[in-house]
Amino acid sequence: MIKLTRINGEEFVVNADLIQYVERRGDTFVTLTTQERARWEARRARRLLDGADGALTVQGLFDRIDALAESDLDERQQAVLGALYEWAEQIAPTPD
Repeated sequence: MIKLTRINGEEFVVNADLIQYVERRGDTFVTLTTQERARWEARRARRLLDGADGALTVQGLFDRIDALAESDLDERQQAVLGALYEWAEQIAPTPD
């Protein structure tokens, strides 16, 4: 196990056997092995697309954003919702 520290100072550990390489480009990037990356992507898809483990799905997030957008919001609040919607689109895995 390797102990790492997040930007906010929080420490966490990573199994060194799952790391392909580590590089520093202003921040530290940890690249998983191909097998571990595939496992991570499958878990991410199960949670974000199917709601595994009780997670809020991307569609559920979109529905909540849409409901909030129908509220009486000012321009800044609408911009925040728009940015949140765009972020969710970027992180959403592509369904198989």
